[in-house]
Amino acid sequence: MVAHLRRAKPWLEVVRGDAAELCGLLERAGVTRADAVVSTLPWSLFPGALQARVLGQVGRVLTPAGAFTTVAYLTGLPLPGARAFRRRLRAAFEEVLVTGPVWRNIPPGLAYVCRRPVAGGPLVSA
Repeated sequence: MVAHLRRAKPWLEVVRGDAAELCGLLERAGVTRADAVVSTLPWSLFPGALQARVLGQVGRVLTPAGAFTTVAYLTGLPLPGARAFRRRLRAAFEEVLVTGPVWRNIPPGLAYVCRRPVAGGPLVSA
C-alpha cells in the first residue's frame, strides 16, 4: 500500500511503521502534527490495551481540525473487540461519525470518522 500511494500520489507524505509508535514515527519524519490519520487496522482482533495505545497516539498527533478515519468490516462488528473499540472511539473523540455500509466492498464495511480528541479518552477500560 505504501509503494502504491507513493507512486499514485507523489504529493502525499506517507509514513510506514507501527501505529502504536505513531508519535515517534512522525517525529523522525520531522512532523509533529497531522491533519489526517487513516487506518485499516483490524481493531476487533487487538487487545484493549493496544487499541487504547494506538488511539492515544492518534489523539496526540491530530491537529485541532484533524480527523481520524478507520474502517471496520460488518462481519466483525459483533465481536467483543469491535464493541470495545466502538466504546473507545466514543470515549476518545468528541465526534464519531459512522458511514453507511459499503456493500460493494468485500467484505462489506463501514468507516468511522472521528474528530476532536478528548484528553485521556482512549484509556477507557474494555
